Amino acid sequence: MLKNKKGSGFVELMVALTILNIVLLALILSFIFSTKSTLRNNVRTTAYNLGIRQLERVKSLDYDDVGLTNSN
Repeated sequence: MLKNKKGSGFVELMVALTILNIVLLALILSFIFSTKSTLRNNVRTTAYNLGIRQLERVKSLDYDDVGLTNSN
């Protein structure tokens, strides 16, 4: 009966370590996902702000000055 008790402590330790590894993996993956999401949102925000800046510049021009420029 003592042998089984000693062995069960090791098994409990292994189960606890496995659960800990699963939890840590989930936390790491969520951190990676949130980092990627933050970077993607920063790019979108920058693009949005650049677009707004260009629209405001065009809105400030006189009507006759707005149009396409000839690249030739």
